[in-house]
Amino acid sequence: MQASELYQKTLDGYLSCLERFPSLTLLSYCREKHVNNTGMRLWMSRKGISLRSLKPVASCQQSVFAPLSTSEPNPASEFLYGITITFSDGVTVSIKQGNAHSINSFINYYNLKTEEIKSCLP
Repeated sequence: MQASELYQKTLDGYLSCLERFPSLTLLSYCREKHVNNTGMRLWMSRKGISLRSLKPVASCQQSVFAPLSTSEPNPASEFLYGITITFSDGVTVSIKQGNAHSINSFINYYNLKTEEIKSCLP
């Protein structure tokens, strides 16, 4: 397979994943597919394709924060402070304050979204 065919196939796959996961970056997709990101960008530049034109405008306005709420208010004594979580994919999250339920919900939500994104990548 020639590079141009590989880049076109990668771009098509990225676009199909982008519909379901607007926050997916081309860099992370290229890494998963073992495609050289620099070569991909040069090919896109030669074809007149920009990343801005690929991403929906709405995706730039999405928050990266997941809303978490508890069903009942907890006293301040049940809060945890200064928590740092490192996930298996290398992402580190620092949480200033939260209760055990909301932190557990966040971890489950993160793992669910990570699995959804991985399932999109063939």
